[in-house]
Amino acid sequence: MKIKINKKNYEAKYTIRAFFTFEQLTGKEFKVENKLDEYIFMYSLIIANNPDELLTLNEFISACDKDLNIALQIQKIMVEAVQFQAQFLTGKSKESDKKKA
Repeated sequence: MKIKINKKNYEAKYTIRAFFTFEQLTGKEFKVENKLDEYIFMYSLIIANNPDELLTLNEFISACDKDLNIALQIQKIMVEAVQFQAQFLTGKSKESDKKKA
């Protein structure tokens, strides 16, 4: 999904690279324990998928302060990815659920 931050488009994706980026930035194993971790992970979704773009964490936080929609869009990406993974792990999909109904 494209996210506009400071008049620039960034690709935001829920990838394994984002997890690695989070761990590099925080110096700890991936675990979202508080709001700071949540925002660092959202930032990781962006910088992991835009390696040639310069966006600092401070710029990202400031942009989120100015436009809450940025954080909401990224949270939507995270929720959809977790829902997809849950379906994959349980072997269920919305299609198969509809057929059963």
